[in-house]
Amino acid sequence: MTVRFLKTWSEQNTDNLDDLIEVIDRHSFKTKRFETLFDFSSISFQCSFGLKNPKIEKHIKSQLETISISTPKFQTESQKYLADRLVEKIKMNGKIFFTTSGAESVSNAIKILRQSTGKKLIYSFKKSYHGATNEALEVTGDWRRENNHLSKNNHRWLVDPSEDSDFSKSLKLLKSNQENLCGIIIEPVSGKNGVYTPPISWWKGLKKAKEEIGFKLISDEVVCGFYRTGKFFGFQNFKIKPDVICMAKAITGGFVPFGAVFFRKNIVNSFSNKVLSAGLTNYAHPLGVAASHAVLDITETAKFKDTLKKNIDIFNHFQKTLSKYFTVRSKGLLLAIDLDKEVKMDIFQHNGLNLIINNKTIIIAPCLTCSSKLLKKNLLILEKIIKQQSRNGYVFKKVS
Repeated sequence: MTVRFLKTWSEQNTDNLDDLIEVIDRHSFKTKRFETLFDFSSISFQCSFGLKNPKIEKHIKSQLETISISTPKFQTESQKYLADRLVEKIKMNGKIFFTTSGAESVSNAIKILRQSTGKKLIYSFKKSYHGATNEALEVTGDWRRENNHLSKNNHRWLVDPSEDSDFSKSLKLLKSNQENLCGIIIEPVSGKNGVYTPPISWWKGLKKAKEEIGFKLISDEVVCGFYRTGKFFGFQNFKIKPDVICMAKAITGGFVPFGAVFFRKNIVNSFSNKVLSAGLTNYAHPLGVAASHAVLDITETAKFKDTLKKNIDIFNHFQKTLSKYFTVRSKGLLLAIDLDKEVKMDIFQHNGLNLIINNKTIIIAPCLTCSSKLLKKNLLILEKIIKQQSRNGYVFKKVS
């Protein structure tokens, strides 16, 4: 069969559809090669509430029966209510700009912040991924920024926290370019790049530097938002107040392409007498708004909060067990295990697990609403596979 579409982030030398998935239930799917795979990845971090979710699906179906098209020229009560609900979760004064993806959220965050400040220079970490638009790739640190002919004039790297525990080295860099300094963008907890987060001393240094020289902070919450780290937003783990917050993925549970960006009041006020040069045809799409309302409804229930707490306790116990032998990092329901060698995905898939592998790191991010019993069962399978592969010659990195 000829496949007449381009496969993302891949060589285009095959026409097979072996990876086409068929969803079985909330937590598993199958492909042509594998009969049943437990989803340890939330597909791509976005299906935080399961591969099927009746509540989200019901909201989308109900919206289809009323208005299911979008226009940036008109607004709806549901759109206004969603913005109100998101701002309440953020607990800061500001407004929401709606998008249709994480990359668009990051792109518009940078674009609008540059318009607001009149400055262009953005700093970010090398261990990062922020999306595939030009602005997002400009601040991304992994391999996907290559071959995209990006401008290098308006971006610089921060010093990695492993070499700058109190933010002092990064502060020197920021001061050296203060005249054109727009801001910095960080993932409070990184996703596919290894579940890294700076130490508390770094966050304290960042807060102090922000107060001293007044740069803007963009928090990329596309992966770590919506309770992935245990808090509604990742930054809420570290007592910091960003100026801009990027959202997507779990904002609709992955059922509708959707995103949002929060801007604090001082940024919004800069456009009182100036045109905001940003907009999208599918701005605040009704189906995305409906799905997002469902997600917020789910996260506000006692059942969700109880399940989340139990599952984080299970994850913490799993990390403690594996940390006796391997290097493990986790925050909430996001966990990374470092290897000495690359290991093939097939090893896990032949044992019924689908997860994320990035070079020599295994990353797991299960559905937040997964039953504790099912989570424990599949973590035990994962532990057995890891230990077996270690004995087979895949030597996992031990804690120093």
